[in-house]
This record gives sequence, C-alpha cells and structure tokens, in this order.
Amino acid sequence: MSAHHASGTICTFYSYKGGVGRSMALANVAALLAQWGHRVLCVDWDLEAPGLHLYFDPWLDDTPVRGVVELIDDLADGKPFSVTDYTTTVNLPNMLGHLEVMPAGGLDESFVGHVQALDWDQLYANGLGTRLEELREAFKREYDFVLLDSRTGITDIGGICTVQLPDLIAFCCTPNHQSLDGVLDVMRRSAESRQVLPFDRGQVPSFPVITRFEATIEVELAREWMRLFEQRLGPMVETFKHVEVATSDLLAQLRIPHVAHWSFGERLAVIEEGTSDPLWIGHAFETLAAVVAHRTERTELLIGNRESYVDTARSQRGRAQKARDSDVFVAFARSDARFGRALARELRQRGLRVADDAGPVRLGRLRRARNLAILVDRDGSSMGDIELEQFLSEHAADRTPRRVFPVLRGEHARTPKIVSRHFAIDARDSPPSAVADRIAMPALWQRFEELLRERGIHDSATLTAAGRHASLLIDVGELDDARTFIEELESEIVDDDAQYSFAGYEVLGLRATLCQAGADRLAALEVRRRQLASFDQFRHADTRAHADAKLALADALVDANQYDEALTQVTEAHALLSHLLGSSALKTFDAQLSFGRVLAHSGDSEQALDLLTGLWNELERKFGATHKLTLKAQSTLAEARCMAGDLAGGLRLQRHVVEVRTARSDRVHELALEAKATLADMLEAGEATDESVALRESVADGYQQLRGSARPETLRAEFAHARAMAATGDTGRAVDLVREVLEIAVDHLSYSHPVRIDGYAAAGAVLRTAGLLVEAAEVLHRGEEAVARLDVNHPLRLSMLDEIATTQERRGYFEGARKLREQILISRTQVLGEGHSQTLMAMSHLAMTLAAMGDFEAALRLDERVVSSAQLRFGRADELVVRTKQHLAQTLDILGRTDEAEWLLVEVMRTLENDLGEAHLETQRARLTLGDMLMRRGAHERALSEIRRAAEVMRATLGPTHPETFSADALLGVALNYAGHPEAAESELSTTFEQMAHVLGPDHPRTLSTAWAWFGVLRTLARHDEALEVIAAVVAGRSLLYGDTHPSTVDAMQKQVELLDEIGDRSGAEAIRRRIAVAMRTPPLV
Repeated sequence: MSAHHASGTICTFYSYKGGVGRSMALANVAALLAQWGHRVLCVDWDLEAPGLHLYFDPWLDDTPVRGVVELIDDLADGKPFSVTDYTTTVNLPNMLGHLEVMPAGGLDESFVGHVQALDWDQLYANGLGTRLEELREAFKREYDFVLLDSRTGITDIGGICTVQLPDLIAFCCTPNHQSLDGVLDVMRRSAESRQVLPFDRGQVPSFPVITRFEATIEVELAREWMRLFEQRLGPMVETFKHVEVATSDLLAQLRIPHVAHWSFGERLAVIEEGTSDPLWIGHAFETLAAVVAHRTERTELLIGNRESYVDTARSQRGRAQKARDSDVFVAFARSDARFGRALARELRQRGLRVADDAGPVRLGRLRRARNLAILVDRDGSSMGDIELEQFLSEHAADRTPRRVFPVLRGEHARTPKIVSRHFAIDARDSPPSAVADRIAMPALWQRFEELLRERGIHDSATLTAAGRHASLLIDVGELDDARTFIEELESEIVDDDAQYSFAGYEVLGLRATLCQAGADRLAALEVRRRQLASFDQFRHADTRAHADAKLALADALVDANQYDEALTQVTEAHALLSHLLGSSALKTFDAQLSFGRVLAHSGDSEQALDLLTGLWNELERKFGATHKLTLKAQSTLAEARCMAGDLAGGLRLQRHVVEVRTARSDRVHELALEAKATLADMLEAGEATDESVALRESVADGYQQLRGSARPETLRAEFAHARAMAATGDTGRAVDLVREVLEIAVDHLSYSHPVRIDGYAAAGAVLRTAGLLVEAAEVLHRGEEAVARLDVNHPLRLSMLDEIATTQERRGYFEGARKLREQILISRTQVLGEGHSQTLMAMSHLAMTLAAMGDFEAALRLDERVVSSAQLRFGRADELVVRTKQHLAQTLDILGRTDEAEWLLVEVMRTLENDLGEAHLETQRARLTLGDMLMRRGAHERALSEIRRAAEVMRATLGPTHPETFSADALLGVALNYAGHPEAAESELSTTFEQMAHVLGPDHPRTLSTAWAWFGVLRTLARHDEALEVIAAVVAGRSLLYGDTHPSTVDAMQKQVELLDEIGDRSGAEAIRRRIAVAMRTPPLV
C-alpha cells in the first residue's frame, strides 16, 4: 500500500486529574479539524467516566449503541472488524470534512458490568496487543486525525492511549501541583514503556495544554504559575519548539482560558461562539487545533504570525477531500427528512459509510461518495440536473462505476430523466429498511470487490465486507445467491490448509450460517465442527472467540437433537468464560442461560427449571428486572416451564416479558416482536385463541413496519398469522392472507428457502381447514417440487410430506397417505432415533392412517409403542401422549375391548383435568371422545351427559362460533338421535348447520359432516323433502371438495338414490345412478 493509506495521525488527549477540560478541548479541536476538510474520529477511551459523545449530541445521526468496549470484545475474540461498526457520524454545520465519534460503548444498564469485567492483563496475555496494532493501522489508514480521550490517572487503559496507540500526545493540566506533577510522571512512564514495546515506535511528540487558566483577575498569581510552567514543562517544549522560539511565548499560545460560561453542560464553543475574537475560548481552541494539524511543527510561524499559522493549517487538504468519503450519499428534501435520515441509519446498520443531507446538496461531499440515493416525490428531488450530471460524469475515471438509486416516494413521483436508465426503487409503501436492502446489496458488493482487489481475501476489512454481503443475502432470503458467493470466497482461499487460516475460519462461519438459514441442520452441524476443529490451528485457545465457537457448535447440536454433546460444549464454554471474564460477566451468565436451555430441550426438566429459576433471580438482583439479559432468562424459563407441562406458569412469565419489551420503547422493536411470537407459540401449544391471533397480527404488522413485506421474518410472521386465524375459524380471511403472502414469498425468496417451503405448507393447511382440498393439494404439490432437491431426511422435506399425507387422508386417499407416513417414520427413526418426540409423532400419525384403512391391529401396536415411550419421557399430560391414548382407546373399542377403552379415556380425562384444568380444550376433546364411545356402546344417558358438558364448556371458553364448538354441538345432535330423541336431535343439528354454513361456509368439511348427520335424522323423521334438499347439498359439496370419484361423494350419491327411490322419483334416481356409474369407471385423481 502507498504511504498515503497509513498517514493519519493519532493524538491522545491526557490529563492526570479529571475536571480539567480535556474532553471539551478535544471535542472543539475535532470540530475545527472536520470543518477544515479532514476525516476525523473522536474515541472515548475514558471508560470509567464516559461522555465525550455528549458534546456532539445535537448533530449525531443516531443514538450510539456500540463503542470502545464492544470493539475490545471483538478484537479480543479475534473477529474481523471495521471501525465504522463502532462509530456514529456527526453532522456539524459548515463541515468540509467528515467527523465520527466512537463512544465508550452502548451506555445501557449493562455498561458498568461490561467495563468491570475487562481483565486487561489477561486480554494482553491472549494477544490483544497485536490486535491493537491492527486497529492502529486501520485508524491511520481511514482517518486524517484520530483523537483519543484518555482515562485519567495511571491505568491500563491510559497506557493504551499514551504508550501503544498515539503519534502525538496533548498533556492537559491545570495550575495546581497535583495536576502538573501527575502529567510529568505519566509522560516519563510513557516514554519508558515505549522503549520496551514489541512494536517499532519512534519518539512520540508531546506538548502541554494549560487549561482552565484564569489570567484576568489574579494577574500576579497567574504570572507565578506561568513561570513555574516554563520551568517544569520546559524540557517537554524543547523537544518540538523552534530554537528561536521562547518557551514562555509558546506556552502562552498553548493556554486555554477559564470561561465560566462554558463550564455548564457539554457544548462546542467553536460552533456556538466562533473563533474570531482573541478573548474568546474558541480562539484558543483554534490555535490548539492548528498545533495538532501541524503535528507540533512550524512553531516559529505560530509565534511570528498566529493567523498565518492557523490559515496554513486550515488550507491543508485532508483525506476527506482526496478520497471517497462514503459508500452512499442520501439526498432528500427537508420535507422528507424523517424518511431520509431513517434510510441513512438503516444503511449504516448494514455496514456502509453513509453521508446524508437535506435541502441543497453540498457538492464536495457528493463528489466524495461512491453512490447516490436520491429521494424523489411529486415535486421532484432535492438535486438539480447539473448536480446529477456532475456526479455521473466523474464515474468514467473510477475503476468502480458509480450508481444512482432514485427512490420514488410520492404517488406521482417520476425518475429524473438524466438518471432514467438507473433502476428506480418504489418506496411508496416500503419502510426505510426495505429500501436499504435494495441499495445495500450492490453497494456492499462494490465495497467487497474493491477491498479484495486492493488488500486480498485474508485482510480483516475484506472479510468484514464479505461477511456483510453474505449476511444480507441470507437475511433477505437470497440463499442461492449467498451459496454462490460463499463458494466464490472459498475458491479465493486456495492454500492447502485453507480451513485452518483466519480467512478460512471466517468463511466456515458464513457457510454454517447459510446452512442454518436453509434449515439444513446436519450440514450446519458438520461445518460448526470443522470450524471449532480449525480454531487451535491459528488462534490462542483460551479466548472468548473459542468460547463463542463452542456455543455456536452447541446451538447446532441442539438443532440436531444431540443434547449430550451440546451440554459438554456449553459446559466447557462456560468454564472458559468464567476463567477469562469472571463468573459475574454478562457473557458468562449468557453461557449459563444456554446450558439451561439445552437441559430443557434434552428433557431434563427438573434440573433445567432449578438452574433457570436461580439464574433469573440472580440476574434480577444484579441488573434489575428490565435488563435485557434478565428478560432473556425469564423468557427461557417460561419456555422451559411449558416444556415441563406448566403451561400456565410459562404463559405468566412470558406475558410479563412482552409487557416490559413493549413498554420500553415507543417504536416497534424486534425484541418485542420476538417476545410476542414466543407467547403466541406457547398459547398455540394448547390451541389457537383470539389472543394468539391478535399477537400474530401484531408481530406481522411490526415486521412490516420494520422490514417491509418481502423479508423472510415478515413472511414467516404472516404465515403464522394465517394459520392462527384458520385454527380459530376465521377461514375466509386466513385464505385471502395466505394466498397473498405465498405469492410474495414465491416472488422474493429462493426456490428452496425454508420460509417459502413453510409458506406452501401453511397455505396447504389453511386451505385444507377451509375445506378447499383440491387447491390445498395443488399448493402442496408445488411444495413437494420445492423440497425435491433436498436430502431425503431433510426436516423441511419431511414436514412437507406430512402436510401432503394429511391432505390425502382428508380426501380419502389413504393408501398414498400410508406410504408417505411410512417414509416419514423411517427417516425420523434413522436421523433422530426411535425415542425422539418427532419420531413418536410420526409413528402416531401412521397408526391413525392404518386405523382409517381398517388395519386396527397394526394401528394398536404402534399406538401402544408411542404411549409407552412418550409417557416415560414426557409425562402423562404431554399432548402426544394424550392424543395417542385417545386414538388407542377408539381402536380398542372397535376391536371389542370396550372396558379397556373406557378406562383409558377416563384416565386421560382425569389427567388433563388435574394438569391443564377443566376448561382446557384438550380436556374437553377427551370428554367428547369418551362421549362418542359411550354413545356407540349404547350408554346413551352417560354419553349425553359428557357431550353436553363438553359443549357447554367450549361455548363458554371458545365462543359459540368456534369450529371446535360447532363440532361438539353436532356430536350432541347425533347423541340425541342415538338416545331416541330425534326431534331434539333435528333441532340441534339444523341450528348448528345454519350457523356453520354462515361462519365456515356451506361447503366446509365440518359443515358437510353436520349436514350428513342432519340428513340421517330427517330420514328417521320421514321428512323426505327436507332430507332430499340436505343430501343434495352434501353431494354438491363433496363433489366440489373431492370430486365425484371420491368414496365419500359416491356414498352420498347412493344415499340420495335410496331416498329418491323411497319417494318414487325414478327418473331422478336413474340420473344419479348414471353419475355413480361414470364415477366408478373413472380412476380417482390423487
């Protein structure tokens, strides 16, 4: 690289005591240097008393969320870094250059604990010094001036700022002995420490800055102190002053007067007051800025002609005037400033360097941008054709062409003619995040290509750019493009030991993330193993990065249901973090949380609940109930309680998490959406309710606002919303929503993206629930094509086959469903083992299919295996155990083992009443199953009692129009008919049918099932005309849903013929017979 690329200056501002005005001096100097045209970075290294960013607060792009402590974490972990990931842009007025500030860190509740957990001796022992050299080079390469606000006193942090990093040191002191003696002592210590540095360092120029100096009142005392300063600071001044310059004269220029007005608050005098009056404090700051700009040289000019000295400093061409200042310049009218600034913020979050401006564009900043995003409304843009032409005309000399992104904001917005060949982004209904995705994709690729060409693949900045581009491709759902890009990265690492290089390690991480995004759990696990195995080849083992690699492997192991090894990895990671950071560090607590989560997933509920409860209480005491880690622990505990069968306790905890997450911000926050989605998952573990539907809708709307309609997380939330609506009976809206969202998923996501595949499955389930079985089958066939390229044991493929089998069963094609169920069971057993919950669920589904086909003995054997294994692992109240026992009881009843069947159902019902409560849906489902069995055995009064009770509870808890309530009411009508009360049965069934036809639709399978029962009662009552009308509706509905060839349709037509013969309508009966004959000769469409 050329010398220019590493020619910046790092200047530390140090004071032995606090309260001397050091930060104020640094902030004002930074402002002037940036106004003069330099690229400037201010870094708040005063971790014990942070606040440098407050001087720039009115001009910050956004609230700082990352800073020095996060940077130290990443350096210590060996991660690639980009300085701008930890900085916030400062938009000062009249600025020819560029200014950023790196705060001490994300100043939330965890900051103090984060700082206290930093063990500098251990960090240096693990290689932090080498990483700080990389940081130093990055500072010097990317900025003209980096100003470090150092910690006071004699500290490890101060040593970094006064020994290893600086090219120049400003020692600030006030007129008191403690301050002066301390500065001189630290100056001596720093010089000695630099002599033993393992890095090449020459002499670092140092200069004094006398602050808070009052010379207007105590004149004689001020003269005494100036003589003392000349005596004590003379040796320091001699190292840089011109031989003809008197020390006293130079010290007079390096003096900042005390002005009480500027002692209040954090303000920039050079901005508010200016620098023109020699009596103003801004004038002194201007002199100091010029000394820094001249790097303490040309002191003879300073003393001879101070104004010329400052003018010379001001006229120097900074890097901001020579190089590309930003990746994207966002131009917008003042009327659209809110959207424009939000777009700039989103682009920065994606790792781009962004400049933005409202109103007339500053051509200097625009020329220094690689690309331009220009917001356009019905009145045009904030830029004229001349400015656009000047921007575009410069691209011919660039190796990387510039691009313009017209962002259309108004209803009648039109792309300016001069950039009409550039692809416009329609942002009329899109949030800033969605627009940022469209702009960031090519801009990040452009940054990566440039860095790859200049520095190569093994450079930290190149890897950071590659990671950002790959991550964005994954985030927006372009998994195929991400796969191609990662393969290209792998091809760039050509040495034999590629995976054991730093670059190879990082690319393995991208490959694992891609596999996880594609739900390819086993592939992700293999890559995580390779990544951890490669660690020791090029990195020190005892680092936080090593712990992170173990935790990432543990997550992959949990996804693959390999819990024992996952527990081992988490245990080792926790021990390592405890050693490195201490047991009270946030990261150590987080590892404990991971351990509890793995225990819960492994089925060790008792130990998981004990650990998570204790951890939650400890975090609450240490950090407070609303701290993010406390809430994470509470949510993890809530999920563990649900897994252990304590649904009510889990819901109570998670509702509190949602309340806190929602109340903490007036804006939509992703953590709040995640908390709501988790609560909805818990509610739906029992059954979808109006509350879960409202939560799903809120989550989907939130992601729409945050990410736009095409992001995978938005689409996933919309599909979940559609499923919940369908489950609560709102099938009309659910069908409309799922059709619309599936179309968006198909248009925007890769062919085999998990969310797209989930969309096919969700659409199939919703359409099936709505009774649209033919359309459901067509959609699921498209899903089957999408999963065809996946491995035969891929979980997405198996889930899709399960949905197809369920739909085939609903259509009466049991043989095809049986084959699919057997295939699913074989795969689940091979991958997960026979005792896994998903394997047992597959076995239970196969048993139900076999029973539907009449193979009751085989169904009985499978059900008994499921109950035996699942009850031992998950308890008697587990959903799988309960439902399988109910099916087992029905099978026993059919096989004539009626007493066993009744005993089993009563046991299930009592278990559910004790564990879930009388009102729970599962309890009432068991009661209905018992009632149905009693009814068919002739125990009519007991059957009516059980069914009536279940129907009453469902009406009270679910509402009278819930699909489950309708089914209970219909069964009550059937039971009344069995008990010899046909008139009451007819009244119940006719009322239920009318309500179902109105709510679910006349052709819904549940509605047709009720109509079928009603028809039988009408025949019993000899009400032939009404019966004929009802059976005709059943035939029409089943023909629409299943086709004429379906057995259920043929069965209905045969009943219709019998009735027509009964009433003497021979021509009508003959017509239906001919229709049956055609159907019997035609093979069914599967």
